[in-house]
Amino acid sequence: MEIISTYKYKLKPTKAQIEIFEQWLGTCRYVYNTAMEVKKETYRISGSGIKKNDLMKQLTEAKMEIDWLGNTHSQVLQNVLDRLERSYDNFFGKRAKYPKFAKRNKYNSFTFKQGVKIHSNTFRIALPKIGKVKFFKDRIADMKIVAATIIREADGWFVSITGTINKEPMPPANGNIGIDLGIKSFAVTSDGEIFESPNCLRKAERKLKLLQREVSRKKKGSNNRKKAVLALRKAHKKVAETRKDFLHKLSTKLIREKQSISVEKLAI
Repeated sequence: MEIISTYKYKLKPTKAQIEIFEQWLGTCRYVYNTAMEVKKETYRISGSGIKKNDLMKQLTEAKMEIDWLGNTHSQVLQNVLDRLERSYDNFFGKRAKYPKFAKRNKYNSFTFKQGVKIHSNTFRIALPKIGKVKFFKDRIADMKIVAATIIREADGWFVSITGTINKEPMPPANGNIGIDLGIKSFAVTSDGEIFESPNCLRKAERKLKLLQREVSRKKKGSNNRKKAVLALRKAHKKVAETRKDFLHKLSTKLIREKQSISVEKLAI
């Protein structure tokens, strides 16, 4: 059975490669904000929006006028416009708020649509216009890569690879189950089994308060403040990763034991 799956690896880029990553993020953010400004101005003047294909044409023309735009892979820049289009689609579909201009510390990823290859024997990933980047040894999935996203996180650089993979279907399980999501307990099943909440944030609350206090005490723009902010981001990421680990283990347990799962229709 062919399924779409995603694997995430931590990269070990060189200083030169990190510099390229940072430059590409800056270029992507510039294209995103410029395209949004064009969309807003077009709507203000004409009363109608501008299509993504027209923005693509303007991007091609801009690359002829602005030399440094050509340093970033064309597919990466095209994906920026795809991302902007999805933001507006989510807004008009009432799934998100109106898109905002991308801030420097908020725009942290760029995506290759194709051309990415993994060299499993050397634990390197080949990125168009960047070259081979090392990543930490991990299980390598035999997949046909559809897209790859480079992500800047608090504790380093990562690559998230999406592709198609052949996988044997899980054996059928017996029984059905209903789940009631609660406040006192995380979830209660129709079998009477109770899953307590890990309370990840509550357990880390004191540490996060101390780290936030350290950030507030540091002078804005100083290296000490940057270090304090990084420590705070790492602590928040640990909370998020702990919560994600709990959810994955619980969902895996349930799907292995039950054939069907029912939940309330809630906006959770």
